[in-house]
Amino acid sequence: VWGSMSGMLAFFIVISVFPFPDRASIFFALIIVVPVLYNKPQRFLIILMSAATALFLTTSWLYKTPTYRASDIFCALTTWLLSIVLILLVSRRRLREGRTNKQLHLLARTDIVTGLPNRFAFHEILTERLDDEGAKDGFCLFLFDIDGFKQYNDTYGHIAGDRCLSELGQCLLALEQETGLFFARYGGGEFVAIGGNGDAVQLAERVVEAVRLTNIPASYSPFGRVTVSLGGCEVRPGTYSVHDSGRLLEQIDRALYRAKEQGKNRAVVDRPVSV
Repeated sequence: VWGSMSGMLAFFIVISVFPFPDRASIFFALIIVVPVLYNKPQRFLIILMSAATALFLTTSWLYKTPTYRASDIFCALTTWLLSIVLILLVSRRRLREGRTNKQLHLLARTDIVTGLPNRFAFHEILTERLDDEGAKDGFCLFLFDIDGFKQYNDTYGHIAGDRCLSELGQCLLALEQETGLFFARYGGGEFVAIGGNGDAVQLAERVVEAVRLTNIPASYSPFGRVTVSLGGCEVRPGTYSVHDSGRLLEQIDRALYRAKEQGKNRAVVDRPVSV
């Protein structure tokens, strides 16, 4: 990129000075297209355009006839001023576009109901962890869902169901700093977590306890409140591959069903595995 920019500027300077030494330069104004064509930092472009203008003025002064020096100076300074204005306008527009794209990127990876990252964001994180061949630490992988969430919606309505999900989302976000887990909504009343600082079983039980302590009423439940069942595993450092993600998700899904079969409101974590 640097080579093409330098070449373009040099070309404009050469054709502005040498072919017509006894005429006013008109081609130098074409350098104004450079800030539009190249997406470079604002400060870099300003320095580059200033240097090109200074080089053009020096070359013009040395090789052009005195009659046209004044017009060349006017052309160069006018072009330089317009290029600075254009650089500022283009930089501002690109900054706005960058912010908009960042917001869209965030929205595309955020669940609107819970405020948690969504399923797509979770799979990105899981892929990164499995692709990290130099990882020295293992990680926890959890899948948990609200016990009897369909009954909750049937009993209290879907609006109340969304409020329940929102409260759980805030609970899990608050739990991230304590546990080192990355939480995401997987779909419906299902959530996932990856990462963790500490023992997998203790972390899993902490998640179950934190949800229970939100004390969201659930009259249909034998516990009288909203609870979750959790299935998980601890993944040891090893030969990680994204092709193992499906097998790991199937494993924690089976552990989740065992937690359901054992009475719900509990965690079942499989022994550490290498993938």
